[in-house]
Amino acid sequence: MSSFIGGSAFGMASQIAEGYLLLNHTHLKKLNKGELASLQHEIGRVLTAATSRPSTTSRPSSCAIARSVGSPAPRPWSSTG
Repeated sequence: MSSFIGGSAFGMASQIAEGYLLLNHTHLKKLNKGELASLQHEIGRVLTAATSRPSTTSRPSSCAIARSVGSPAPRPWSSTG
């Protein structure tokens, strides 16, 4: 029987990453050295996968918004005279 809460090291790492499982010392006490090494490896994999995904919350710049509604792009200087 597996000591991992999610059924496997990857499942437990995924639950930790998604916030479904708050890891504490009582969870880690149940694991032997091999299982801890496996969990550490899987947490690293999940972390790498999460940080390599592009952000979906980025907003376009104000210049892009202004150009999209038909106004001209802002000039870096103004000419007077």
